[in-house]
Amino acid sequence: MAEEVRLNPAYISYSLFKNTLRGLSHNSKLPPKIDSSILSKLNGSSKAQFLSALKFLGFADSKGVPTSLGNSLAAANDDEWKSRFRTVIESKYSEQLAALQDGTPATFKASFGDTLGASLITPAARFLFAAAKDVGCDISKH
Repeated sequence: MAEEVRLNPAYISYSLFKNTLRGLSHNSKLPPKIDSSILSKLNGSSKAQFLSALKFLGFADSKGVPTSLGNSLAAANDDEWKSRFRTVIESKYSEQLAALQDGTPATFKASFGDTLGASLITPAARFLFAAAKDVGCDISKH
């Protein structure tokens, strides 16, 4: 029986993720494979974070081959991006979005649980906070 690989939530800068993904698009499609060799503008850790985020969000498979969702987002205009990306984060981060909408910063960070690792909780929370704000999700005043 194959062991399921657990992917960490995205913990790269949201703006870097969005700009890099959209910058890779050519003729409304991503390259046939996304790996560190085509991410020359990113440093080593940013490359790893970007590739990890692509896989977690379902934009590329485990080998870096873009999915139809990844291609549709890379080529999307601003309004389409917001609509499509909101659907993605609502499905991937339902518990965290609930905490973000009704909670405090502490409950929001706690919603990531202890499986993520203390060093990644803050960057993962920042990614989701920025993404949620960008796509128009409700955010608690706290």
